[in-house]
Amino acid sequence: MKNKLAEKGQKKEEEEFEEDSEEDALSSSTSDDSLRQQNEERESCPVVTYSDKANAIRDENNRIDDIVNRENMALAVGAMPSYEDDPTSIDLQDLLDLKKAIKTMTRELTIARRSNADLQRLIKSLKREHEDALNRVVDTDLWEAEKRGWQQSFAVAFREYESQKASLPPKKREDN
Repeated sequence: MKNKLAEKGQKKEEEEFEEDSEEDALSSSTSDDSLRQQNEERESCPVVTYSDKANAIRDENNRIDDIVNRENMALAVGAMPSYEDDPTSIDLQDLLDLKKAIKTMTRELTIARRSNADLQRLIKSLKREHEDALNRVVDTDLWEAEKRGWQQSFAVAFREYESQKASLPPKKREDN
């Protein structure tokens, strides 16, 4: 049955190929040599059969099963038993352990999501505070303010010095 389907599929592909090549021959003014070359190139390409496709699907399923088993082993759950052949062989303890593991992972994911959301909120607030501080620094030129403060304190100190100097009695010169 499968062989008949495969043969029908191949015949259909060959007919389509012949129709395409006839259309190509009519539409283009190329020589017969180039048409023969194209036909030979197309015939040399392997035709994918249904069995090849089925094998590819089975290989992909096996690859996915291997990935799932590897992830389960990484989670320390162990390989999942196959209950497809005998559903009565289900071990209740395995199911309870699996249920506990699922609850634990769900709880850990929930905690991680909450802490992640808290961290995101904290980061946003810190960014806002940082931007506000930068805006305040930009609005007030700190260096200019510092220089003005130094100038004012120097002016006050100089005035005090001048007033103290003026209040002192003049120096007496000793005559020799």
